[in-house]
Amino acid sequence: MNEPNNFADEFDNDVTSSSDEAPINFDNISLLSLISETAAKSCTSEHEQHTINSSNASSTRSIEKVDLAAALVSLKTRHSLSAVCINDLCSLLCLLNVHDAPRSWFHVKKALNKSFGSTLDRTIWFVCPSCKRASDNAFSCSSVSCDWCFAPPASLPTYFYIFNIHEQLNSILAITTDVHLSQCSNRTSPLNFQMRDIIHGDQYQKLLHEQSDDILTLTMSTDGIQPFNCSEKSIWPVTFVINEVKRKKRFCFQNLILGGVWPGPAKPKRFEMSAFLETIIVQLKELEKGYHFRCRLSAGYVTRFFKVFLICACMDKPAQALVQNLPEPTAKFGCGSCEIRGYTVRSSVGSDHCINCFPIKISAIQPNLRSNDRHDHLVMIKEKNDADIAKITSRRLGRIAKRQLKQKIAENKQSEYGILGPCILRQLKYFDVGFSFLSDNLHNVYHGVFRKLLNLWLKSNYKKEDWSCYYYHDELSSMLQSFRFPSTTSRRPRSLLKFKKLKANELRMVLLFEFVIFKKALHAKYYNHFLKLVFAMHFSENRCVTAAMIGNIKSLLHEFLIEFPKLYTVRHNQQVVHSLNHIGQTVNDYGPLTSYFTFHFENNLGMIMRTIKGTRREEIEMIGNLKMFRSACFHLQDSTINDEIRSYIEKLLYGRGYYASSTYTAKTIHSTGAVERISNLFSNQKLRFFSSYKIGRVRYTTVDYSNTKVVDDSAVLFQVNGEIHFGLINSIFTDDDDETLVEVWPLSNPKDFYILINGKKIDMPSIQEGKLEKNDNFYYVSACDIIEKCVYWRNKSNDFIFFRYPNLEESS
Repeated sequence: MNEPNNFADEFDNDVTSSSDEAPINFDNISLLSLISETAAKSCTSEHEQHTINSSNASSTRSIEKVDLAAALVSLKTRHSLSAVCINDLCSLLCLLNVHDAPRSWFHVKKALNKSFGSTLDRTIWFVCPSCKRASDNAFSCSSVSCDWCFAPPASLPTYFYIFNIHEQLNSILAITTDVHLSQCSNRTSPLNFQMRDIIHGDQYQKLLHEQSDDILTLTMSTDGIQPFNCSEKSIWPVTFVINEVKRKKRFCFQNLILGGVWPGPAKPKRFEMSAFLETIIVQLKELEKGYHFRCRLSAGYVTRFFKVFLICACMDKPAQALVQNLPEPTAKFGCGSCEIRGYTVRSSVGSDHCINCFPIKISAIQPNLRSNDRHDHLVMIKEKNDADIAKITSRRLGRIAKRQLKQKIAENKQSEYGILGPCILRQLKYFDVGFSFLSDNLHNVYHGVFRKLLNLWLKSNYKKEDWSCYYYHDELSSMLQSFRFPSTTSRRPRSLLKFKKLKANELRMVLLFEFVIFKKALHAKYYNHFLKLVFAMHFSENRCVTAAMIGNIKSLLHEFLIEFPKLYTVRHNQQVVHSLNHIGQTVNDYGPLTSYFTFHFENNLGMIMRTIKGTRREEIEMIGNLKMFRSACFHLQDSTINDEIRSYIEKLLYGRGYYASSTYTAKTIHSTGAVERISNLFSNQKLRFFSSYKIGRVRYTTVDYSNTKVVDDSAVLFQVNGEIHFGLINSIFTDDDDETLVEVWPLSNPKDFYILINGKKIDMPSIQEGKLEKNDNFYYVSACDIIEKCVYWRNKSNDFIFFRYPNLEESS
């Protein structure tokens, strides 16, 4: 394993209780109540007349204008408020005679800009209409080999914004103590090696072997986003994250790097995307040479030399095709990871519309994987082909010659395997134009394959097919709602009656946990086929991936793809289904999918886009909002800030409390009547009983308390004498020493879920089925022996199935 060389603390232990998951209750604190209380205190003496003090025990200094500005920016982002609304809030604060309150949104921005130098100053670039390259001048091309000049009445060339990546890296490293540098590991026993993050993947380890200097690595993402649902405008930001930042803070706003913004109004063409990325690549190539950065330590600052490398990119398939310079994903050579050739089938019987399908066969020669070497070879072939075509078309052609030309163009496309031109990212040292484009489970699996399966099973179009569950639709929806999820689940699934509108997180919950409801509705061959996908995703998102799991992922998904066209016909084996074939290699190269998937990128962009209220120049408003939000995040690093205002801003910015410090002391709440059975068992009539308790921000409740609630915090994974068990919390009580004890009703005779692949049994110990026997066979454990909360389901035969979350990251 890698021994972390830390700026601060070591990596968190992923398998311990997720004490920072619980949702925050904002009812107990508000900005106005906080300010009103402290303002009232300030009137008690002349000395305090012009200051706003919070609790004297926790306050470091009085609340100042910049503190209020950071709080107002946090409110604006959290609740998608307009600038006019912030102006009204500022007026209210002034009306309440709050000292140093900003008078308007303009003064909020001024206060933050004065305290924090901007790292989001934009530079405008243009795409030359002649040479198709980037130019820093709108009226003439800045390339010495191009003589284009602007001449009215032609319109000005398209433009985009670029940001200084080096400055943003500087500012991040100067405020964060969460950067952890890995040392090269010696994998003497690869079968026992465990991957918890991207830094444990094969590609990162190879980079460490080759570099003697300290390194930082980046993951890139880009996608088109609409400012409003009714808008036709498409804004394309390019963002980066630092892979060495601790996982829970890696995707937070203050650690997000904005490389550039394509302002639209439409999706960029391929040459425009290449010109756009070209200016970013210039910066990345300079960062590969290395810079000295001022890094923050817990006790001060230190200057360190880092080389910075882009090692991977995660985005949806259409965006990947743009960046890779490949045809659309549905084209014949649309796969970005391999050179498989799709073949055409009719979309339906009697239809003239055709689609490309990508089934794989055991006996067929497997297609080449895309790589840098293969890319260079195919680019050379394309350049030669283009030269040949240009030579032929330079003279006048007859009818026969035109027919031959058309045939030659078709043959050329076959030999080029979809390459439309060089990929601009090929210039980077450690970026491979094949495997460095990562498999994304949001678009490929949950919004892709699984949504397609739900359409096949539940849509009326296929109700006569052997695989259809159409007539079980209502029953499946009812069973789905009987699953019991803990309150810390980010999004519990809605009814299957609305399956077409389910979000990716909802589909994820259905696939990972509620898959068992389909056992009754699907024929055995379809259900067993579906289980292969379920098991593969549990392994791919596991908090600790082993070599054995990677082997299982590859074999499960390979079998899934071999069987898919046999079960659902070739017509439905489209590109999104084929993309499953590359998930195993991505996990092997870059670690668990949760280290880089696009859930995080899209969540951040969605929050920023919701703050856009204008109907023109939306990209400028987006950049300004992001700049203010990051300044508010940076402000929290001020060690002198008032503790209460810091806590308030943290709750607005981070919601789930990832940044707030959490105690591991159990705190009991909601007192209940005594349980005579337990009092007699402990020979103590003074035991105090409760319906719930908290460890840090995580709440646990008894099963009786949860029965009347929508969510259920009583299903847990706990340990006794080093052994791990599933169970339900039956009672919570404290003894004479005020130690919190928990009576847990364990799952009896538990059986692991398993699946057979070519005679090989693959177990899933994180899913167990058993009974809850009414025989007073309870465990009594300390509250700190509870590991984490789980999902459970009680079926009609009174069997219980418990599910452990594959990981405890944000989307869980």
